[in-house]
Amino acid sequence: MIPLTATLRDPLNASVHELARCWTIERTDGYVLRFTDHNSPLILADGNTYSPAGGLSASAQQRLAGLQDRNQELRGVVSDKITEEDLRAGRYRGAKVTEQVVDWRYPFKGAISLLVFWVSETTRTGETWTAQIDGLVARLKQPVGRVYSRTTCYKRLGSTECGVTLASFTATGTVSSVATARLVFLSGALTGVTPSGDGYFNGGELTFTSGANSGLKVEVKFYLDGTKRFELQLPMPLNIAPGDTFSVVAGCAKDASDCKTKFSNLAKFGGYPTIPGDDKANQTPNAN
Repeated sequence: MIPLTATLRDPLNASVHELARCWTIERTDGYVLRFTDHNSPLILADGNTYSPAGGLSASAQQRLAGLQDRNQELRGVVSDKITEEDLRAGRYRGAKVTEQVVDWRYPFKGAISLLVFWVSETTRTGETWTAQIDGLVARLKQPVGRVYSRTTCYKRLGSTECGVTLASFTATGTVSSVATARLVFLSGALTGVTPSGDGYFNGGELTFTSGANSGLKVEVKFYLDGTKRFELQLPMPLNIAPGDTFSVVAGCAKDASDCKTKFSNLAKFGGYPTIPGDDKANQTPNAN
């Protein structure tokens, strides 16, 4: 919220309010959209043009006392800007939404109010879509820190803490046929790392590099090496087609065995197998 100067306060004190709302939507892939609920384009103080969005509206904001969530819903229709393909692909999840209220007669004066939200969920029904957007408090509630485990590594494969070079465990391939729409497909020969057998890519991250799902990532549920068969953890939002290319990273079971034999990285294993567990705490002397 910016301070209300006398110039900005005047429209609020007027008997008739000439206000318009403007939204900036910044997707996580860097794509930016700018809309307004006014009936003609507005050029704001930031120099950007906000275009009228037919059918776009926002619900009333829910404001609770204290550090409670502030949330809102955006609703609109599928168009050439917010497309059905992008909604199905989940490209708006996590997007940053900046809402400004301006006097549409003098938009260059600056915002009367400014709020920031993030898209937490999108749904689509027919030709309409709805986005649930949450305020800063929801972002502050994200878990921070790590959980200590005796058997499971807390590190992300390929991170600085882990130290594994992902390029050494990444393969690329091309879809040869689709067994189950958007879920199971067979690949031609893989290049890069050579899989050591069935399950090599289980739990690994697969990224489509061309086709309808280009740029989208998904976890591999199961891999069969003999037929180069990939079963995905979740269906892709758009159809997989023969000729689509992808890259896939070896899966990590997060245990000491994989760390040692598969990645030769046991020195950086993030589990604590030598810490005594409940079995030691409950152990009693041997009477014999």
